[in-house]
This record gives sequence, C-alpha cells and structure tokens, in this order.
Amino acid sequence: MLYRALISTVLVLGFVSYSSNNDTIRVSASTMGSVYWGAHIHGDTYGLTVNPPWSWRPVELFEAHAEKKMSLLYFGLAWYHAGSFQRFPTQLMDDIRSRGYIPALEWGSWDYCCGANQEQFQLAKITNGEFDAYLTQWALDAREWGHPFFLAYDVEMNGWWSYPWSEALNDNHAGDYIKMWRHVHDIFVKVGARNVTWVWSPNIVQSGSKSFLPFYPGDAYVDWVGLDGFNWGTTAGNRWQTFAEVYDYSYRQLQALMPTKPIMLTQWGSSERGGDKAAWITDALSTQLPNHYPAIKGIVWFNWNVPYQGVDWVIESSPAAQAAFAKGIASDYYSSNFFGALRGDVIQPLRPLIPQIVMPPRLYSKNNAR
Repeated sequence: MLYRALISTVLVLGFVSYSSNNDTIRVSASTMGSVYWGAHIHGDTYGLTVNPPWSWRPVELFEAHAEKKMSLLYFGLAWYHAGSFQRFPTQLMDDIRSRGYIPALEWGSWDYCCGANQEQFQLAKITNGEFDAYLTQWALDAREWGHPFFLAYDVEMNGWWSYPWSEALNDNHAGDYIKMWRHVHDIFVKVGARNVTWVWSPNIVQSGSKSFLPFYPGDAYVDWVGLDGFNWGTTAGNRWQTFAEVYDYSYRQLQALMPTKPIMLTQWGSSERGGDKAAWITDALSTQLPNHYPAIKGIVWFNWNVPYQGVDWVIESSPAAQAAFAKGIASDYYSSNFFGALRGDVIQPLRPLIPQIVMPPRLYSKNNAR
C-alpha cells in the first residue's frame, strides 16, 4: 500500500519525498520516469572475471558508458552449484538496494554447470515436494530480508534450448511446468513472503520456439510477465528485424490474454550484423517503447557478448551503438536509481497500467516466423 501511495503521489502532485540514509530525497515525477530500466551485465565485456553483484566494477563501467544510473539490477542465481544449494543472497540484495537499485533476480531450478539433463531437477520431483525444505528456507529468508524484489523464475520455458525445466527435456511431461510453478509459488505464499514480485518470462514466439500460452500458471500466480527476445541480425542464418518485428506478435498475445499484467523485457538487445544497430536502439528507446508499447513497464538490456554464438549484444559493440543507447536512455521516460528506500509488497509500475483492447494475433506458424 505504501508503494502504491508513493506512485499516486508522484502522479498527482508531481513529486514525492522519502527517507533514505536519514536524508529526505525529493523526486519529481519526470525524474521518476515511466519505465524501470536496467541491464544484465557480464564482467568479461570489460576484461573482468566476476559479474555483478559480486563485483561492482562492471556496473560502474556500464553506467559510465550509458551515462545514466539504472533503476534495477538483473542477475542470475541457480538453486544448486559447486556442491551445495544456494541460499537466499541476503548480503548481495543489501548491496544492490544500498546503491539505489531494485534487485531483479533470475532464479533457476538447476545447476548451471550441467545442461538440460539433470534428473534430480525434474519438474515432477519439485512438485512432489523433494525440495520443499530448501524452498521453504529460501522463502523464509526472502521474507526476513523484507524488501521488494523481482523474481524471474525458470525463464524461457518455451524455448528449444537446454533448460531442465523444459517440458520437452529431462523426462518432463506436458503440464508439469505449471504444476511446478504453482507449487513453488504456494510455498512462498504459505510463509508470508509477500515482498516477492513474481515474473513469468517466456521467450518471444518465433521460429523454433513454442507458444508460451500452455505454460502460463495463471493470473493468481504471476505479478509481471516478461519477454526475452533479440534482433539477431544476420547471425547464424537469421535476418535483420526491427524492434516491432521482434516483439509485436508476442506483445499483442500478452495484451489480449493477460491485459492486467505489466510487461518487462527481461532480456532484450540487438546484434550489429546485417543492419544499423545504433538506429535500431534509437528507434526502440525513442519511438517504439514510449509510443507503441505502453504495457512495457520495465526493460533489461542483455549486456553480454556470446562468442560461440557470434553475437555482440553489448551497447559497447560500436561507438555509434553506445552513443545511441546513452542518448535514448537519457529520456525521462526511463527512471534512474531512486529505489534504495522502496517498501511494500508487489512492485507496481511507475505509471498505471491501462489495459488495452487488443485483438489476439493469429496463431503463430512458420509462415510468419522471423
């Protein structure tokens, strides 16, 4: 309720004051912006071996190049790694919050070392309670931390690539994903972890990926919906796509079927290959997002290079791309990091989501693949 009141105060009076580190901060509505923005930053972009938030140097360099501070920081954590289950990262969350960011945690039911075939993490085993003790403690720790954060859980479930939670892999079966999601969600509800904002994040519908609709857990189990999608350019036999070509079909599906849910681009970006990346970024940040996609209330740039795929997602892939990103993100439409004192339960959009009347797009087929 406090957070809803904060947003209402910004909209009605044009400013808000809140306390942080014993100082009162006055934030104008234009400064607060309309969209949360952030990045998923990889250290090796800058010749570093450690990623945020374990190291803050990559964030400092990224923000220096973007010429603006982010409002959220996106990072990943697996359930299990290096021989042990990974507990709720209280210290990391404190570090993120102390710098004014909202934590956005991509949480995966796997050990990221080991590909898709991880029998111990089959969906039915999660649903049947084999990890309930771990999940309960993690949820309790999240509750005790007590501050709002985004939790993007078991993402890209409709993709063809290798995740143990894909129903097509790891001896999973149709319907298992929804059952698993609801079971995990219910544990958090049971212990009272109301500060978790649940983000259900499929990949955009495209050639090689399935419709995301059979994997939707239901409105009662999801707070925000995410989309992962990229302009691959001409990499690996793809073709150059505009921002609208990448996102419009999936966006319209979400708007038609889940009109009350704010949308976050949980991974987005463009290659340099096959077109003008700087112009693509300018169009996305200055035209498409502010004017044509009002339900998108958060964006996370994927600032990784993936050499084995031959792609160059980072904003620093060229001076022109970096300059275009800095110019576009400078707009007051994209909020900076004023959220170190954020309180409340489910994180609300910075501006109210007004459901749009959208005709559902025709069923996807190879005829309208990218």
